[in-house]
Amino acid sequence: MNLPATFRFYAGLNEHLPPSFRMRTLSVSLRGRVSIRQTTDSLGIPSDAIDLILVNGDPVDPAYAVQPGDRVSIYPKFETFDISILRRH
Repeated sequence: MNLPATFRFYAGLNEHLPPSFRMRTLSVSLRGRVSIRQTTDSLGIPSDAIDLILVNGDPVDPAYAVQPGDRVSIYPKFETFDISILRRH
């Protein structure tokens, strides 16, 4: 029995998903060899918006072929703000 893979998109990446897919874990049935990039492209997530992909807690490349039962977590580009000039010393 093939287990579906699960995908979770975080923060601003949800803006690219249909409303019914936002802020929830998606179950994806696999048919053949499918990469994470193929899956994100089919969902309308721009590649340049993705900063980090974890599969079962380990970082992977977008070309990683998703396996049955994988837990895929996809994070947007992280932004940092320099607030040093605003700190009180």
